[in-house]
Amino acid sequence: MIDCSLFEQYNVQIMNKNNEDHFQVLRKIHKKPDTSQRELAEELGFSLGKLNYCINALISKGLL
Repeated sequence: MIDCSLFEQYNVQIMNKNNEDHFQVLRKIHKKPDTSQRELAEELGFSLGKLNYCINALISKGLL
């Protein structure tokens, strides 16, 4: 049986990291709206797949 508090703490840490990544993506896009995904990924230190995941998450939240 998994201790719910440990599981919840882990989920909160993951959510906080995702929110931080999403905020970085939004900030970069705001500063350089014409930048390609490849350039954004390179500037942020993300893989292209991670950036694509973040962009899709932001679109699904209605933020992009």
